[in-house]
Amino acid sequence: MDITVIYYYQAWASIFIAFVAAQSGPLCYNCDRLPKQRDCNTIVQCGPNERCYGEHYVTSGAVQMFRSGCKDTAHCSRKKKKSESTLCTSCCTRDYCNIQLCDRPIQLGKRCLACDDVIDPRMCTRDIQCDADQMCYAEEIYNVNKEKRYRLGCAPKLSCGYFGAPQIGRRHVTGSSHSRATTSYCGQCCDTGKNCNRDLCRTGAVGYDLLMPPPLQNCFDYDSSYCAGLIASDPLACNERTVRYLMCPRSCSVCSGAGGIPGNQATTAVQPKTTATPSGQCPPKFELQRCQVIDCAIGLCADPILRPLCPEYCSGLCIAVDCSNTKFANT
Repeated sequence: MDITVIYYYQAWASIFIAFVAAQSGPLCYNCDRLPKQRDCNTIVQCGPNERCYGEHYVTSGAVQMFRSGCKDTAHCSRKKKKSESTLCTSCCTRDYCNIQLCDRPIQLGKRCLACDDVIDPRMCTRDIQCDADQMCYAEEIYNVNKEKRYRLGCAPKLSCGYFGAPQIGRRHVTGSSHSRATTSYCGQCCDTGKNCNRDLCRTGAVGYDLLMPPPLQNCFDYDSSYCAGLIASDPLACNERTVRYLMCPRSCSVCSGAGGIPGNQATTAVQPKTTATPSGQCPPKFELQRCQVIDCAIGLCADPILRPLCPEYCSGLCIAVDCSNTKFANT
């Protein structure tokens, strides 16, 4: 399919989603027969005259269960007498508000939307709980049909450039040879609330750069012949994030499961030469320290994709770094 046609359908899909959201009610959790209400991870968009609701009830087998979903506003306003089978029923109006509506509340971990292949982040209807050292992310990928899709989930904070400043807007990261690719790449992280990655990779979105996406279990090149020729003509092609993560992930061997090309050396290309830093022109110490934290955690300087983010630090000309004790000393 021609990429212009793909963009056309994606643009209309985004407009349709925005229109539906504007005419709809809140986003609510929707599950039944769960032992704990907070175990629900399925999300639905309620209608314009609906609210989120939660219910705690007893089954015919005398087992206490929870259900969640959408309920007509008129029904929410009616006072309902408790019965032997219904222990609690309640409604609320905010997005995701029914996660513990009738359950005993506890401190919950961060929740992020998690989908492998959706046409728009707002179409993802499942979330997961992430660890404290993770952030929500969204990134663009191509599927086997050469259709641009989005992948969402949890990623380590250090992989998200968390110690830097968040970027505003749909910030695509490309290299100097971006004309070789048919499109640009968007990968962003957020840490601003429940399922915040629903709004990433859109105009006006605020997020951190996704420096190192989680490995793909199944990934596909946009055009395998193009990728093979590109890498053959330029061994450093995979050093570009657009090529590595969006256009040619299979040829650049970033797949962790099926789809990778064993033995491909594209990702171990010679690192770019680092220009010596003139005396007195080193960046502020806090920037060097930020680079050190990321380097000691994920090997930033050893990765040809990430190394250009901290050239002065990786050159070793500004500071001497010891990851064993993370102490800095002037050279």
